[in-house]
Amino acid sequence: MGSSGKERGARLHWCESYRTGNPVLDEQHLTIFLLFNDVMRAIETRASQHMIADTIDSLIYFIRKHFAWEERMMTSAGCDEAAAHAAGHARFDAVAQALYQCLGPSDGGEAFAGFAREWILDHMAADRTIPVLLAAE
Repeated sequence: MGSSGKERGARLHWCESYRTGNPVLDEQHLTIFLLFNDVMRAIETRASQHMIADTIDSLIYFIRKHFAWEERMMTSAGCDEAAAHAAGHARFDAVAQALYQCLGPSDGGEAFAGFAREWILDHMAADRTIPVLLAAE
């Protein structure tokens, strides 16, 4: 689920069609949306590099917690897709960290935001295909 250049910097808007039926997963996905939108707000208002970095830190920290939860759920259920899903998480983390390390006045976080926005939407779509994640706790 790619995005056009025009959408790359757009905020994310939650809609009911994103609900999976698992309240924990849905709450985590909604929190990721909200934290991403905090990043976008900091970029849009031309906040200081320190403020932008802080909002990105918060988003990455929460996404890592989300990854750990998903991986625990999938591993404990013996899900065949657990290793591939964890590898996808590791790829996100590596790219996110590389983009984070390059934050600077010339970019202002836009490269990170474009990558994160597309990844969040793709990740949510992938999560909707994994039965163990969709089961309510």
